Amino acid sequence: MKLTKKDWKVLYELEKDARQPLQSIAKKLGLSKQLLSYMMKKYENQKIILTYTAIIDSSRLGYYTYRIYLKLQRLNKYEDKEKLLNFLVDIPETTIVNSLDGYWDIGMTITVTNIYDFYKVWDKIMSYRKNIGDYKIGIYSPIYHFTRTMISPQPEKEYPKVMMLGGKDRIDYDKDDITVLKELAKNVRTPIIHIAKKIGKSPQFIARRIKNLEKNGVIQGYRPLFNWNLLGYMYFKINVHLEDYKRKKGRKNSYLFS
Repeated sequence: MKLTKKDWKVLYELEKDARQPLQSIAKKLGLSKQLLSYMMKKYENQKIILTYTAIIDSSRLGYYTYRIYLKLQRLNKYEDKEKLLNFLVDIPETTIVNSLDGYWDIGMTITVTNIYDFYKVWDKIMSYRKNIGDYKIGIYSPIYHFTRTMISPQPEKEYPKVMMLGGKDRIDYDKDDITVLKELAKNVRTPIIHIAKKIGKSPQFIARRIKNLEKNGVIQGYRPLFNWNLLGYMYFKINVHLEDYKRKKGRKNSYLFS
């Protein structure tokens, strides 16, 4: 889609913090709140923005994340692959399921509290063993998320924010924290008053819980889920095989690996 420089400025502000108030974004960009609201509705209606999501460090909640790649075989019909994809999506412990192009046909992540639960999930996946020609399993720890500065109108002047997930100690939390996280996961721009009404708590209670989840590192940040094709981008994931894991000092706040 053809976007103006003003559009890119708004999208980049949301990329930096998708939960910041409209008034805050409008003030930074010199826009009226009404115009900004109209622009965001346009992005949502045109499916440029699919939703607004939280970057959650599940290790703080005592979880481990495994990434699995699958190479399929003996699936001659498109409907057969769709059936397998739906089967994987329906497993409660799967958090991401993607159809891929290239050597691997499916990429997915599984989030569990221990290795025994992982093997229970793996047994379910292996019920399709005759259709899986090859697979690869890895543990995500840590994962680095970077602010996607390429959508900034002046990317060369931006330095990405780094969000690190995994490898952290478990914090104390309760069912109210999980309830709040589940509601935020649907859309982080949902007003606190709506979340409070839905789960039967006061807005002050919800605000305190969110603030503590941010302070304790459970919530690392907020970003939009973009439809990259409509923005003119193609999305690639690259696997790099390292000869060694020695850490070398690089630029400020970054590392280079040999």
